[in-house]
Amino acid sequence: MNLYAWFWYHTEFWIKDPAERRPYTYLIRDFYHCHPILYTFILLWVADIVHRFIHFNIIWWIGITLGVLLGHLFWGNPWVKGQQEEPSYIEKGETND
Repeated sequence: MNLYAWFWYHTEFWIKDPAERRPYTYLIRDFYHCHPILYTFILLWVADIVHRFIHFNIIWWIGITLGVLLGHLFWGNPWVKGQQEEPSYIEKGETND
């Protein structure tokens, strides 16, 4: 079983139709492409919080981790609005209607 698929499927409780649930990667990419300025300010705000409250040596590891994450989100594949994984992840007993 794919642990990431299980995680996003069960934590996206605000999306009522199970067939509409999709990986957080796609949700973040859609949000970024619809609101790039807001996303940039949020990212800078989080970086400022990390800078103020976390020991300086750890910032390098966080920076590397964020770089890998952002690379995965934005430089892997081309962005497709509303992208859904293929085939959709649906648990047994759920309908795909």
